[in-house]
Amino acid sequence: VSTSIGIALFPDDCDDAQLLLLRADVALQHAKSSGGNDYHFYTRELEIRSRERQTLEGALRRALAADEFVVHYQPLIDLRTEKIFGVEALVRWNHPERGLIPPSEFIPQAEELGLVGAISEWVLDRATSQHRSWRESGIDGVRLAVNISVDQLRQRDLPLKVSRALNAAGMAPGQLELEITESGILRDYRRCIRTLDDLKSLGVRISLDDFGTGQASLNYLRSFPADTVKLDRSYVSQIGASESDTAIATAILALAESLHMDMIAEGVETSAQLRFLADRRCHRVQGFLFSGALPEPAIRAHLHDGAAALIGGAREISVAGGPD
Repeated sequence: VSTSIGIALFPDDCDDAQLLLLRADVALQHAKSSGGNDYHFYTRELEIRSRERQTLEGALRRALAADEFVVHYQPLIDLRTEKIFGVEALVRWNHPERGLIPPSEFIPQAEELGLVGAISEWVLDRATSQHRSWRESGIDGVRLAVNISVDQLRQRDLPLKVSRALNAAGMAPGQLELEITESGILRDYRRCIRTLDDLKSLGVRISLDDFGTGQASLNYLRSFPADTVKLDRSYVSQIGASESDTAIATAILALAESLHMDMIAEGVETSAQLRFLADRRCHRVQGFLFSGALPEPAIRAHLHDGAAALIGGAREISVAGGPD
């Protein structure tokens, strides 16, 4: 059993007993959010941060209720067929005052507030519903990748929620790929594996995102029920620039191939990176060399034309040399 302690001092922090307890609680919450089993003294900065946290929590809850989130889709390209074989659903916050806010600015805070699970469920429902709309318009065979939080993996009813989303969308389980980060799984490995095994029994695909950035990667990969491994963009960006990162990227690609897993390289931005990956039989990629995440009407257009514009644009960069 560990202990977290928050401390406020009389009379330095205040001279009122009730307020003193409230400020000790502010310090306590900071000790818990820092990992627990620690102590912190109250400061004015902690109280300001606590108020900002409460304000953000209220704004995120209102955003969910008011349907302020939107889903954009980043294409996943197969270099052998030169077509989009799938899309990754990525959430954006369409803030009424600030406009479109990227996930990097609110998802970490949503995780701290315990709201990322609710947002992820909303994305799953919205994306699978959109997938149904694509199929009804004649677009078929597109894999849909949706990110799942560790908080969701800890929920015993996650497989039931996924099954309901698939049934509501009339979607074949094999067309859905659930992405979980490697670092997230390591926090509660045994429970996560049990849930992932249940999800696999539904027929959905499992993808290990940001591979190579966590600890004990090779040890855990042996028992991890993954269909796909995604090479983290931090390695892709250093291809040709860092000898050690290039070597690690080569080893990860070889490992995934030997384990008969699909391999997708994230964050491909230059023709040199693309050539490196293709030479090592990594034929599935995503990144700004082709396209960033797109609003639904734009990705629908590319799905209809078979990604001719995206592939053509990347080929022109490659022929011209591009920013290698």
